[in-house]
This record gives sequence, C-alpha cells and structure tokens, in this order.
Amino acid sequence: MNRLIFLLTLMVLPLGLFAQQINEVIYDEDAEQDILYGYCTIEAFRNEPFKAWFEPAYNDYKPDEATVAQLKTLIEGIDIRIVLGTWCSDSRREVPRFLKVLKAIDYPLQRLEIIGLNRLKRAPHVGIGEGYVDFVPTFFFFSNGVEVGRIVETPYDTLEADMMHLLERQIGL
Repeated sequence: MNRLIFLLTLMVLPLGLFAQQINEVIYDEDAEQDILYGYCTIEAFRNEPFKAWFEPAYNDYKPDEATVAQLKTLIEGIDIRIVLGTWCSDSRREVPRFLKVLKAIDYPLQRLEIIGLNRLKRAPHVGIGEGYVDFVPTFFFFSNGVEVGRIVETPYDTLEADMMHLLERQIGL
C-alpha cells in the first residue's frame, strides 16, 4: 500500500510543477504598482485594484449594434489573445471595451487568452519575452493556429470596426 501511495505521488507531483498560476498579482518596481502578471481571466479585472478602472470603462462602452451583428458572422473559428499591461492607460481604456465587444458578439471565452505583462513588456514564465510586443494592449487574432491579424494599442476606428475589417480581409471580403 505504501508503495502505491509513493508511486501515485511521483506521478502527480510533476503535474504541479508545470501548472501555471492564473490571475497572479505582483508588485512591479518599474510601474510602482500591483499588476496582473501572466495568464489571467476576465474575473481578475473585477477585483481590486483593477476593478476601479475596469468596471467604469466596461459599463460605459456601447458597441455599435450593426457592426456587432456583422462580427457575429465573421468570428467563428477565430482564437484571440490579449496581451496587456494593467499599468498602461491604453490597456485600461481598450481592454474593457474589447471585452464588452466580445460579450456583445457572444464570443466563446474558452477561445480567449489574456496575458498580463510587466512594465518591460515581458512575462517569460508564459513565453512572452523581449520583442514579442512593442505596444500594449495588442489583440491577436488566430485562425487554425496562424496569426491572421492584430490590433495594436488603439484602434483606427472603433475596436469592433477594426475587428470586422481585419476578419473580412481574412476571408477575402
């Protein structure tokens, strides 16, 4: 019996070594504030200190209904990665709006990946090193694992309009 417990422990222990912490909050010396670092979920933004800027920006944004209707027909099969810095004013403005658009188009959140970076724009423990992004936030769009476009820092028009144009180009419209 002891041997069985020992063997089970040896099998399960390595799994914990590779587990990624979700919604990790660290103090960033360069940003001089607490930040989200690494993989995170939408729920992380609903907690302090992020709630103070997230909720007003999210609640106040009203996506264009006509564009949302078109986006619903284009988004199928698209994976999205958001790379942001919770210390960055652009991220604080655009990420809540982007998430509001995703809610409006009923985007399946299991296809969404959110990664918080430090002030050096890195999160090496999740594979984001120097040079991966120059500006935050960056919204990446993937089809079948291949990047098909991105929105960097701020949209040209609105987030939903830029998403629509990006996805229309993807399918050749």
